[in-house]
Amino acid sequence: MNRRIVLARPMGPSPQPEDFQIEEVAIPVAAEGQVLIRVDHISLDPYIASALRGRHMSGGVAVGDVVPGEAIGTVVESRGDGFVPGDRVLCRPGWQEFVTTGIAPAGAPPGPLSPLAQKVAVPAGINPTALLGVLGMPGLTAWVGTVRTLRPVPGDTFVVSAATGPVGATAGQLAKRMGARVVGIAGGPEKCA
Repeated sequence: MNRRIVLARPMGPSPQPEDFQIEEVAIPVAAEGQVLIRVDHISLDPYIASALRGRHMSGGVAVGDVVPGEAIGTVVESRGDGFVPGDRVLCRPGWQEFVTTGIAPAGAPPGPLSPLAQKVAVPAGINPTALLGVLGMPGLTAWVGTVRTLRPVPGDTFVVSAATGPVGATAGQLAKRMGARVVGIAGGPEKCA
């Protein structure tokens, strides 16, 4: 069986256990050109709360939908070219144990927001979960915002809100390496410490 977590009711300002429901459904079957993936690590990103409330650029999550999220998984079955069982992949299955999805074409640039499974190479000595954090979508977001868009220079003051999250923490470190004075803002004394 495939266990998955779905939105059970519209979420209010603070998530409650009753907002979610665990469902058991049949493990999906890969169609031609797809892979069946066992989800190994799921990312819990800040945008998920906005999506569950219908206030995110990616759209909302309807009652009964699987909670969204990126993941690192392992190919269990392949019916697509270039993928074999055991391959590690980056995918967007949401909060569930198994998913079928299409595969990214060979040579396609990596894209953490792609709905297609993409092979990933986990560097030696690196925890695969880093591909969901500093080496994944949060890290890319921080890099684009800091290095490509804002471009701080020595002497600049760089203010980061949500400085304890993966995007804010990475952005602050990048700006500091670029010579800026970094000021981090967090949601309370415990996070600031």
